[in-house]
Amino acid sequence: AIDVIDADYDGQKKICVAISTGVIEVFNVSTLLKEAIVRITDDAVDREITTILAADADNDNQQELVCCTKETTFMFRMPGYSLKHRFDYGSIDLKCGNVNSDLLKEMVYAKGYVLCLTPSDPEPQIVAHFEIPDHWWLKLLCEISDIDGDQMFELIQVIDNKLFVWDVDTKELKFSKVFEGDLWGLLVADANGDGNPEIILAEEDNWNVIICMDAQGNEQWRISGEYGSGVA
Repeated sequence: AIDVIDADYDGQKKICVAISTGVIEVFNVSTLLKEAIVRITDDAVDREITTILAADADNDNQQELVCCTKETTFMFRMPGYSLKHRFDYGSIDLKCGNVNSDLLKEMVYAKGYVLCLTPSDPEPQIVAHFEIPDHWWLKLLCEISDIDGDQMFELIQVIDNKLFVWDVDTKELKFSKVFEGDLWGLLVADANGDGNPEIILAEEDNWNVIICMDAQGNEQWRISGEYGSGVA
């Protein structure tokens, strides 16, 4: 896991890298010097950090350094990196943003949990839960993006070879797709310059395939070849 953040609010970027089990090292981008080491608590069941991001995840108008393992989420104050919150939700992938009609940011997990944390309540509240199949899965990814222009983010979720797009506010499935090979990369971006975001997937089959779809799930184009298993 890796991310680039402004941890000190001074305009100087830091690179946060999970380099060993339960440890994040923070480097200054300009000097490349290590400035801090952040450790998750010893009681975490799973210590492999899967996601790092900077976000105002508890809606107190201050960004936190947020990281999670498959089972646990940790939030550290910035600057200083003292532990602020720890709770027993985790996943391989995590995003933060407003995905419903309120004005609060939510934490969106690739496992399908959507949580909201506020300064007045130290325990996260479950806003929505989109259940994933109860079996061993190989790949689990998520993005949040306003792909339909309704001013609210949708949850775009990948589970192995399946794509799901959810309206979190109404808790309705907008569409889903099944692919021949497992999906190893997920990106939401304006790929063709028309001002609208597209869903871009990396499918691993006999040949790796890059697929671009519009907000309704219609395929726009695909490229086959040896392109690796990710998109960026």
